[in-house]
Amino acid sequence: MKTYDLLDPLTGESVAFYAEYLNKIIQEQISNSKQAQNSIDAQASDLHVFLEYVVNAQEIFYSRKITTNSTLLAEIILSYRDYLTLGVNSQKAIARETAAETQRKPISISSANRYLSSVNGFVSASATEHERLNKAKELGFIDIDVSSEDIHRNLLQRRKLSENERKRLLRESVLAQVVSGGGKYTRTRLFGISRKASSKNDYQHFPVSHIEDLLDKAPSYMDRALWALLLGAGLRTSEACQLLISDVDIVTEELHVFTYRDRVKCFEGLAFSDTLKLSFKGRETENAAFIEPFGEIFFEAITNYLKFERPKNLSHNYLFVTNSNNGRGRPLFAASRTTRNGKFKKIQELISCPTKHNGRRFTLHSLRHFYGYWLLNFHLTEKGERFSLLEVQRMMGHANVNSTKIYAVIDYELAREKMRLANLVLQNKSVQTNGNPFVNHKKDVLDVLLARTEE
Repeated sequence: MKTYDLLDPLTGESVAFYAEYLNKIIQEQISNSKQAQNSIDAQASDLHVFLEYVVNAQEIFYSRKITTNSTLLAEIILSYRDYLTLGVNSQKAIARETAAETQRKPISISSANRYLSSVNGFVSASATEHERLNKAKELGFIDIDVSSEDIHRNLLQRRKLSENERKRLLRESVLAQVVSGGGKYTRTRLFGISRKASSKNDYQHFPVSHIEDLLDKAPSYMDRALWALLLGAGLRTSEACQLLISDVDIVTEELHVFTYRDRVKCFEGLAFSDTLKLSFKGRETENAAFIEPFGEIFFEAITNYLKFERPKNLSHNYLFVTNSNNGRGRPLFAASRTTRNGKFKKIQELISCPTKHNGRRFTLHSLRHFYGYWLLNFHLTEKGERFSLLEVQRMMGHANVNSTKIYAVIDYELAREKMRLANLVLQNKSVQTNGNPFVNHKKDVLDVLLARTEE
C-alpha cells in the first residue's frame, strides 16, 4: 500500500507523528483483512488540510495580533470546524482570517464531520503516544527533553532571531502542542458538528421510480451490466470494478467477490501504478445474492459485453475496462471516481431523475444503497416475510451490523407512507400506479403492512 509523509516546506523535516500514524492505520487494516487505499488517501488528505490550517492560523495569530479569551491551542483547534464549513464568513477571527489566507472554500457538514473524525483520531492517538513517552521518561528509560530546542529558552535568548528562525520556533511550538495536548479539545462536543435528523439527509438510495429508465438508457452493455450488478447484488463500486472474468459464471449465473491480496493473477498484466489503486474494504461473504430481475439483466448484459465490447487480447483479466480513447482497455478500478460516475450522472439528466436533497446527482454508490434499502423494507418472501437486519448484513458483506443500519429506511418515512395509504382507504380512493413493477411491488408491500396494522 501507498503511505504518505508531510514535510515542513522551510526545513524539509517530517511533521511529528504524521507518517507514523498513517503507517499504524495501514497495519491495522492489514491485520483486519482490509486494505483500502482510498481510506489512507482520505486520511492523509484530511490531516494535511488540518496541519496546514494549524501552521497558517498560528502565524496569522501572531502577525495580526488577534486576541482570544482562551489559549492559542484551544482557539486554533476549536475554530477548525468554522474554518471548514464557513470559511471567510466565520465569526471567529482565526477561522475567517486563515480561510482568507489559504483561500479555503466552505464544505458541507457531512464532509466536515469526516475531516473532524480524521483529526480526532490523529490528535487522540498522538496525545496517547506522548503520554506513553512521558511515562517512559519518568521511569528513566528514555530522555525526551532536548534543551537546545526548548521554545521558551530560545525565544528568551538575547541575540535577535531572524524572521525564519522565529517562525520555525513558533510553528514547532504550536504543532508540538497539537500532537501532545490537543486530544482534550477534539474529544469535546465543541469540536464536532451536530445536525438534526432529516429524511432528506438520510435517504441516499437511487429513486425506485427511475431504475427502469436508468437501465434502459444505459449507453453500453458494460454500463447496463455494472449498474444492474450494483442494484441487484449490492456490491461496493470498488468490489465490482475489481472483479475478474473468472469470478463470473455465466452458465450457472453465479458471482463471487474475492480480495485481490489472495490471488496472484490480480496483479498479472497491470502497470505498477495501477496495482497501488487496488483496494478491499473487507467483506464477510464471497457469495453475491441477486435481487431479480437485476440478476437476469446483469448476466444477459455481461454476455453481450464480453462478446461485443470488451477489447480482445488484453494483458489482464479484469472484467470491467474503460472504453475511452485514452487508456482503452485499462481496468475500470484504475480510472478516477469522476470518470466512473460521469455517464451515470448524464443519464440521470436524460431521464429527468430527481436530485439528492443538496441538489447534486446520485453517484454509483446510491445503487448499493438501493440494495440495502429494498431488502430491509420491501423484499418479501412468498409468505410475506421480510429480511432481518443480520441477513442483510451478511448479504452486503458488512463486518458490523451498524453499517447495515444506515441502509434501512427511517421508520417515520415508512410510517408516513402507511399513513398516506390509510388516508386513501378512508377516503375510498384507490392508489394509482404507472405500470412500473418496482412501484407496484412497493405498493403491495405497503398494503400488506397496512393490513397488519388494521388487525
